[in-house]
Amino acid sequence: MSTLDRDTGAAASPPTGFHRAGSVSALSVSDRLSASIGGRSVVVFKIDGKFVATQGRCPHLGGPICDADVQGDTLSCAWHGYNFSLQTGACEDDPDLTLERYEVRVEGDDILVKVA
Repeated sequence: MSTLDRDTGAAASPPTGFHRAGSVSALSVSDRLSASIGGRSVVVFKIDGKFVATQGRCPHLGGPICDADVQGDTLSCAWHGYNFSLQTGACEDDPDLTLERYEVRVEGDDILVKVA
């Protein structure tokens, strides 16, 4: 589903820099969805009713973030158990690592992500 122009009802382009990652309805089935945006792997999580988008690979050794365990707002990489805050991206186990986070907007059923 695409974003609609408020005035004409026609399909509209996402805001500058944003790309459609998936739909809100898809996240009603799962607590996350994976997407490729501009050649980058991105994962969108729904945490306490809010959407959080992160890079798709763990900054430690590249484990798939889509397979991570999530408890509250802490993500634990499935490969080596490195823990990251979904609120800040900070790694609890290595202060030199940061999980990239991306700006998210929701327009209708569309989840839009801005990947820098």
